[in-house]
Amino acid sequence: MNKLIISVPVANLQAHPIRARKTETDVTKLTESIKSSGILQPILVCPNGQPDHYYVIKGWRRVEAARKAGLKEIPALIEPKANNSRKLSLIASIQREGILPLEKAEAIRQALRKGKIKQKDLAKDLGIKKSTVSQNKKIAKMPKAVKEEIKGKHSKLSFSTLRDLSKLNKDTGMETLKKIEKGEIEPTHDGVIESLKKKAQKQKKLVNAAPKKEKSEKDKVDGVIDTMETALSNGKNLSVSELEAIINRLNLISTALTKRISLVQLDGKEEADGKVTE
Repeated sequence: MNKLIISVPVANLQAHPIRARKTETDVTKLTESIKSSGILQPILVCPNGQPDHYYVIKGWRRVEAARKAGLKEIPALIEPKANNSRKLSLIASIQREGILPLEKAEAIRQALRKGKIKQKDLAKDLGIKKSTVSQNKKIAKMPKAVKEEIKGKHSKLSFSTLRDLSKLNKDTGMETLKKIEKGEIEPTHDGVIESLKKKAQKQKKLVNAAPKKEKSEKDKVDGVIDTMETALSNGKNLSVSELEAIINRLNLISTALTKRISLVQLDGKEEADGKVTE
């Protein structure tokens, strides 16, 4: 089936969300050529869902040059099968101007879920790495409370900071956002790392405040902290995930210690009550 050639109003043309290459290159020479000789080769378009409006698949520079040359219409070849309106709508949502980092992450997750697009295909369509798509997906899956806090007070946090926050559990994430809000830490990767290191040290102090007879639990904490500090002193850049794992380990030790102390106190109380009864 031959493609249909028509004249399309320049005002009715949009860059294809996936396939058109919008550039900032100079089109001065092309504009002069169009002024003197017209459009020598039609652009390639597909319907965009609106009557008489089209996405430009190939020839966006010619469209820009035609506008500068003052042309009202431009010859175009129509490729009717090049459009997948649902997919294009999802891609366009990701690429819309002024989109915030968290909004973009949620739009990417929506494209993967509702558009049933594979991560590698979406990465290719957006011109980004597959790992970046995966990281955005993880950002969008953060706890609802954390995302609401970000949308309310921290909407302009960078992608890298959101990526770090996505590696934290709900409580640590909320705590980190509060520190950012108060100006206690910078909303950067280094700021998040520093906050986690301080939290680990604080956990150590809490455990060390326990009775001396709980030496085994304190030794466990010292071992975890020593591992962290040795890694840092050797120049290793601990990741957010590694520090979060350290904090989770410390929390488990602290919880176990608290339960043991509570049981000891309870046993002591019951023993004292028994003596009084006698």
